[in-house]
Amino acid sequence: MTPNELRDILQSPREERGLEFKGPGKRDDRVFFALVVQAVLAMANRRDGGVVVVGVGETDGRFEPVGLTADELQTWKSDHVLDGLAEYADPSVDVRCSPVELDGRTFLVIEVSEFEDLPVACKKDFPGTLQRGVFYGRPRRKPESMAIGTQADMRDLIDLATEKRLRHLLEITAGAGASLKPDDSWPLLEHIGGKVAPTIRSRGWWSFVVRPARPGATGFGSLAEMEQALRGTEVHYFGYRFPRLYRDVAPMRHQHFLEQQTEVDEFLEAWRFFDSGAFLWLGGYTSDWKDRELFQDRPLPDNWRHGGALGVGELLAYLTLGFEFAARLGATGKLGAGIHVEVRFTSLNGRVLMMDLPRRVPFTSRRIAHADSFAEQIVSPTAELLGRVPGLASEYGVKVLSLFGWDVDTAWCRRIIDDLRGAGK
Repeated sequence: MTPNELRDILQSPREERGLEFKGPGKRDDRVFFALVVQAVLAMANRRDGGVVVVGVGETDGRFEPVGLTADELQTWKSDHVLDGLAEYADPSVDVRCSPVELDGRTFLVIEVSEFEDLPVACKKDFPGTLQRGVFYGRPRRKPESMAIGTQADMRDLIDLATEKRLRHLLEITAGAGASLKPDDSWPLLEHIGGKVAPTIRSRGWWSFVVRPARPGATGFGSLAEMEQALRGTEVHYFGYRFPRLYRDVAPMRHQHFLEQQTEVDEFLEAWRFFDSGAFLWLGGYTSDWKDRELFQDRPLPDNWRHGGALGVGELLAYLTLGFEFAARLGATGKLGAGIHVEVRFTSLNGRVLMMDLPRRVPFTSRRIAHADSFAEQIVSPTAELLGRVPGLASEYGVKVLSLFGWDVDTAWCRRIIDDLRGAGK
């Protein structure tokens, strides 16, 4: 972690699901070190891991960046920390310990990776703090390291472990010349080309892929039929269009797919639509392109830089647009009985979450993402997808917002999405 990254964290210090503070103390203080161990074990069992910063005191619920004295820092040698963690972690944890100096004060930053294969259990008791055989985690309801005790939190841990085991199994079968992947024949996001796609990828981007859940769906009989279907399913909400089509400009036609590249002011997107029913969309965050032509006649926001922020409304709008489009495309009857959807957000690490919704109070402290990306996929019955749009957008919105340390619930996201959909009609 760089001093600037630490400065962002400590500017308005507050604990988040992926961030925990510990006050100044010595490594050889066994009671204090047990608390640090608990935090590290919890971060290791969290998707994308997390960060523990030692040297931030707490008084009456408020955190103060105190730093470590030279004597305290001397006890936090990396090898000694790793040896101490090894006594309690089963399997071992992957951490990086480094002193970071900021404004004349030094802090110890422990960056913890998520577990590699199996969740990390505590293998040794420490009275009052650690219990052998217990899994520690960071619950959804509040940023605190504690024994996993709820069904929802345990399910999150099991889901993450299952994903890793399945990925490992796929690697083994691929090495043996076999494959368990059901979608080897489908076009990949990397197939999107053209002059705009590299520009989009030069900054933050998100993607949305929609396709039949199984090969052999009805598909489309002609390129003209495909274009007509797109124009009938385009979504118009809150200043966004998905995909962005034009009456006087037809998409480029190839033998088996339609393609379009758009670069208009802050709106950059590239997509391909295949006769198999697969639709691949790639777009930039509009907040990353405020330096485009539309904004040249007005000053940029203070301290603006691409990659610096992402708005709550912008994020929820992306999810709602994508799922709405997927549902409408499925309603054409050309994708079969099931629809496969993949959504991905990139370049999140270090971004500040902004409250860009009207009549909503801005955040009083900085919420910063410490994970670089988000990627998930679902399969839904076609007949059910249209009714699930607000719920799916809310569910995935909660997951992405949690990467910024904001544990909002699905009901809040649902209200915002319903308001946005209503305002956009």
